[in-house]
Formats: sequence, structure tokens, C-alpha cells
Amino acid sequence: MTEDPAPPQPYRPAHFHAVDVLRGIAAIAVLIYHYKHFFYDPGTFEISVPALADQFPFYGLLWPLYLFGNGAVQVFWVISGFVFAKVYAGQRTAGRDFVLRRFARLYPLHFATLVIVALLQIAATALVGSNLIYQYNDPYHFALQLAFASNWGLESGFSFNGPIWSVSVEVLVYLMFWLVAEHLLKRGILGPLALVAGAGVMLKLGLGEEQIWQCVQYFFIGCAMYQIAGHHARPVRDLAIVVALAATGGALFVMLSAELRVSNLLVPVAIVLVGCAAIIDLHKAGAKARALAFIGDSTYGIYLWHVPLQVAALIVLHRLGIAAEVRSSPVFFAGFLLVVCTVGWLSFALFEKPANRAILRWAERRAQSEK
Repeated sequence: MTEDPAPPQPYRPAHFHAVDVLRGIAAIAVLIYHYKHFFYDPGTFEISVPALADQFPFYGLLWPLYLFGNGAVQVFWVISGFVFAKVYAGQRTAGRDFVLRRFARLYPLHFATLVIVALLQIAATALVGSNLIYQYNDPYHFALQLAFASNWGLESGFSFNGPIWSVSVEVLVYLMFWLVAEHLLKRGILGPLALVAGAGVMLKLGLGEEQIWQCVQYFFIGCAMYQIAGHHARPVRDLAIVVALAATGGALFVMLSAELRVSNLLVPVAIVLVGCAAIIDLHKAGAKARALAFIGDSTYGIYLWHVPLQVAALIVLHRLGIAAEVRSSPVFFAGFLLVVCTVGWLSFALFEKPANRAILRWAERRAQSEK
């Protein structure tokens, strides 16, 4: 008798391009959410978007992003967990190497945009009479930003290049991930989900910073999703089940909840979005998403450049006395998105990537010289 042939191995891509593109789309969602910054008059640091709905371009179409686009940050965190599990889980990585690679990827652009925003805020105070967009732009908060500690609970509020808050929180989760990465997936999804549950307990008890524990939850949900995509025998089927369960849970919450809170839908929405993107990648046709790689590559640049560009634009518009007129223009809105996305791509190609490589080459030469 001949043995039954082994079942064919599922297709697993070397790179999850659709997941990466989703990250870029999430950055654009944050960009639209922060369009409200153009409605901040000098000395104003928050507004009611619904109260000004008739002034926002394409509000009837884009209102979910104007109101809830900040929820894309949670999608970032899930994708980060997914990607980190793919790259690092199941292996031992030297702490020096892990920190160096994170530093080389994240810090150059963070430092550059931080300095630029600081200079722009000095100019805003001199020319407009007030800080713009974010309020706490003093030496103390600058030091917190330099240390990537802007949102560890030490701050008075958002400062300088405010969107870096999500990365500030995430760097602490990177450390937690590095500590458990080698053994994280040895029991399948149980390891990541145990950490998700543990973070939930900390949230329930009110211990520590809420944003940090939320980041832990989303990040390790992403790790669990990669375990399915990267190691299950039938990853498409199993991810589809997870997506269906998340969608069903979200729908039931909407139907049964006496008080609908969008924040309670972020987990199922993030799971559905990342799960669907991963399913696309698990089909060979998903490789076509490689043509859109520039969207994913632009993510960090879009995320960190849009506030400096907004502060600069607000200074010019206020000095010219045309801020109120132009901010409601669909042409200005489209131009803003186009400029930021273009700058995001150029930032990756001309600054982030070269800086990353330069730091890693410098570290390699130094390590060789120490031998």
C-alpha cells in the first residue's frame, strides 16, 4: 500500500503587502481626523467637530473619519504585533540588536520633526501670539519627547509633534515583546492571548497608564493573528473564522448595547481589518499589493510630518488673514492630503531609509572594531 500524500502546504508570503498597505491607509485616516487642526484659532486646542460640520469638506461622506479616525491608531498597534511576531517570535534576539534596529527605524524622523515643530512653535508665538495645535511646548515636555516618553503618564498633555504619543506608548510594549518573543508562540495563540487578558486585568484594576495596557492588548492580538496566518495548517479558514467572530461580536454589541460607545468597537474593527488584509496576502494574488508598497512605506512619514506641515500652514494662513476662508475648501483639503502623502513618501525614500541604513552600518563597523 502506498501512503497518502501529505496535504499541500498553504501559501505563505515572504511579506504581507496588504497588511502593510492597510497601515498606510490607517495613517491617512488619522490625517483626515486631524484636519480639524485647521479650525483651531490661536490659543484654541480643541473644538467640537459636529458643531462645525457644515464647514468640513465632504463631511457627509467622511464624517466617520472626521469623528473617529483616531481609532486607526489601534489598527497600527495590531499590525505592529502582527509584523513583530513574524520577524522576531520564536527566536532569541540580542537586546542590543533589537533596540538598535528600533532606534534606527524610529528615532531619526522623530528627532527631526520634533526639532522642526519646536522651531515652528517659537515662530508661532512670535508671529501669531500663541502656540498652535498643541499647548505644552516647554523644555520639560521637549525632554520627554526626546526620550520617547511623551505619553508615559509624566506629561501635562499633548505637546510638540503630538501624534508621536502612540509610538511613545508602543516602545514600552516593544520591550515587553522582546522579553517574551522567544517563547511567545510555543503554545499557539494561548501565549499572546494570556498577555491580552493580563493587560485587561490591569485595566480593570486601574493600575498603570490606561493607554499602555490598551496598546499591550492590541499588540498581542496582532501577535495571535500572525500565529494563525504564519503557522496554522489552514490559515485562511481560521482567520476567516476569527474575522467572522469579531464582526458578529461587534454587531451584537451594537444591537444589544444600551449606550453605544465607539471605543468598544475598536477591537473587533481592528481584528476584521487586519484579518481581511492578511487573508488577501495568503492568496498568491495578494502579491499584487506589492505595487502599492509605497503606501505602507509612507506611513511613518505621513504620521509624523502632517502636524509640522499644519503648524507651518496655520502660521502662514493666520498672517495672511485667510485661515477661515480656505479651511473649508475641498481644493485645500485635497491639496493638504496630497502634499502630506507626497512628503511622507519622500521622507521614507530620502531620509528615513538612508538614515536607517547609515545607523546600522555605523553600529556594524563599531561592533567589528571592538572584536
